Amino acid sequence: MIKNDYEIRGDITILFLNRKKGDRIETIIDTKNLVKIDKWNLFWHAQWDKKLESFYVTCVEYIGKIDGADKKYKTKIHCLHSKILNSSNKSHVDHLNHNTLDNREINLIEKTPKNNLVNRNGPNRNSTTGERNVSWAESIKRYLVQFQVNGKNTIFGRFDKDHFEDAVRLARQKRFEIYGVE
Repeated sequence: MIKNDYEIRGDITILFLNRKKGDRIETIIDTKNLVKIDKWNLFWHAQWDKKLESFYVTCVEYIGKIDGADKKYKTKIHCLHSKILNSSNKSHVDHLNHNTLDNREINLIEKTPKNNLVNRNGPNRNSTTGERNVSWAESIKRYLVQFQVNGKNTIFGRFDKDHFEDAVRLARQKRFEIYGVE
């Protein structure tokens, strides 16, 4: 039995996720996946991820009481996107359009943890330049274009301080050539 309110809109369905503060958030799924959700008999909610600064659709499954504890329960957390794809514990599900509330199968792809980082949006939080894969190397007074290729840090170019945009262009070009993403 589906515990969340929902609205069918043709091929897609909107699941309404209640928040503790009383507001509602919507997530999109394929209507065909209502059958899966119905079988799970779980209540889905929006969980804020501080690290990624976005909501994920999760639920808590109560498995049973902990032996000898009166009010403690064994639980398991599920993510809707992983359940929809029936993904294994050793893989990650990536939202291709970076919208973590878009849980349509066309937007989800199962990846290894290593490959999941490739489709990441934006620079690292500790970036000094604000651009992904472009860093300032104070010791040589140049911008470096570098990232991991097959597990090894690879430098693709060094640029004078006046050629930051050239460094950004090269980083985007190399990401597209190697990973197929900008």
